[in-house]
Amino acid sequence: MISGVVHPDGQILFPILSHLYDRYGIGYQDVRYQAVDEEEGKPNIVTLILKDISENNDHVLLLTAPMWLPSSNARFPDNAGDIATASGPCLKEENIWKCSVHVGAVESVAAQKHLGFSFLAIGDQVNAEFGLSGSVTMNSYNVDEIKTVLSKGVTAVASFSSSPKDFSFYAGEGDVAKFNIKNQQTGGVLLKFDPPFKDVPSIIVSPRLSKEATLSRYSLDVVQIPHVVVEHVTESEALVVAGLLNTISAGLSAVVKNCNTDRTSVQQTFYPRFNKPGWIKIGGHCLESTSDGYVDAVACNTDNEEPSSKWVFDGQRIRNADDTSMCIWGRGHNMRISLHECGSDVSRLDDERFEFNVGEGGHITLDTLYNRCLYRDGKQVKLSGANDSKCNNAINHVTFAEGLTTAGFQLASSNDDDHNFNKCFSGKTETKKIDPLGNCESSSWLLHLSADNPNDTSYALKVGGIDNDMWLARNGNDLYLTDSDDSAAQLDIDAVFFDTTLAETGDYSDYRIKFNDDTTKCVAWTRSIGDEAEYDVEGSVFEPIGFNFIAIAPMDDSTSASNDILRNNARA
Repeated sequence: MISGVVHPDGQILFPILSHLYDRYGIGYQDVRYQAVDEEEGKPNIVTLILKDISENNDHVLLLTAPMWLPSSNARFPDNAGDIATASGPCLKEENIWKCSVHVGAVESVAAQKHLGFSFLAIGDQVNAEFGLSGSVTMNSYNVDEIKTVLSKGVTAVASFSSSPKDFSFYAGEGDVAKFNIKNQQTGGVLLKFDPPFKDVPSIIVSPRLSKEATLSRYSLDVVQIPHVVVEHVTESEALVVAGLLNTISAGLSAVVKNCNTDRTSVQQTFYPRFNKPGWIKIGGHCLESTSDGYVDAVACNTDNEEPSSKWVFDGQRIRNADDTSMCIWGRGHNMRISLHECGSDVSRLDDERFEFNVGEGGHITLDTLYNRCLYRDGKQVKLSGANDSKCNNAINHVTFAEGLTTAGFQLASSNDDDHNFNKCFSGKTETKKIDPLGNCESSSWLLHLSADNPNDTSYALKVGGIDNDMWLARNGNDLYLTDSDDSAAQLDIDAVFFDTTLAETGDYSDYRIKFNDDTTKCVAWTRSIGDEAEYDVEGSVFEPIGFNFIAIAPMDDSTSASNDILRNNARA
């Protein structure tokens, strides 16, 4: 067990050497720890390096608490973002444990100057008589039993309401705003102690987030801050409520705006990230890109053999997963298929548009718009003529990784000047609404072009997934989902999908989604917080997150005897 305090500048307070204190036989042992900044571009994430603790531990958990270091011009924190902290994962690297800590909201200048933290690192070799500890991992509203690590004698059970509830709260100062929350599940995680403690235990708990998470406080009412509280505790159980208070969606909407030429604007910037790269096989052989620019079919017949080339499908084009600016291209009748820069030959756009067509027997062929299919000629893959009988040959039937054709791509939004892209433009099929700063895991889109016009460049955005038939639509300056493809907005999206190399230089300014009938108009997101007195917020504003804990109390007579001996030894 290691304890310590870290100053806002990363310096360790109090002793340079902290102590691993084992009450039961080992005594004191000097252990060095160090606080460093290892996450480039993330000044609010600190890495704790714990040395000489890893030999006998398979897991280490970290408990943290904020510590404010005042100055004459900042005696007190102004808001929750100034003092928000959360434990991160602890990972073993050779003989060293590294634990990440979130320290303050990313927007908080005060936190960078004044917020430190105290911590307690606990290995799984700590004697259980000291207390019971654990690290609970959540999967939505369920405890992830595989990733959760608990002391013997503790179980963790999800205890949430069976049906969502509606409620309201007020936020802000001065002219406060009312938030009407709909469909919020309430509850937490019930920790059960068996056997129970002899007395009511002290429960020390810290919220836990991944290093990729972001603590944010955009304004008085718009926050993404962890919160944890023990709602009740007895000798045999404790209810812990840990979650991310997230009002990011308050006052948020997807809209149509005049395209902003200011290169610092981020509210019209979107970048594609494909959800599920995977393999494609033709006649049981894997499609592989070659060093001379072709795409061949190579032996790949075992179920567990993964090809070196992975592919993604945007709804129209098959792209190289390693470089999504490169597409499979048909070139011409009975010619080898190759890779070329997507959209680079505007006179031959139809030769890079493919469909996974299901035949009468249930087999799948990979076709272009003129009923031409890919077929194998030895290891070479070629494009047939129209309605060629080769397309019915089993050697040319196609299989692919699960989800490849339906997972589509995320449209990552930018919500800060650093273009971190940690939020995504997402469609909610239940409500037909757009969440422009939604969860990226729920962002899935496919491109759609007219099948009647092989050279069509007017795109529609279709929601990805199996059996989804929803499209992005426009009504004036508002954006929403429609179930009619005839009402789908016609988009000029070339810049997003054909200039992907811009990302390599960090220049995202041209990643705009424009409208085909008026390219001066762009898809954008905006926030009207403060303009309204009342907001309706769909879904959860309190998202369950993982947490670390320790429960300390007398456990049984042998524990009391051991403690008496230690106290006697201390007096001696």
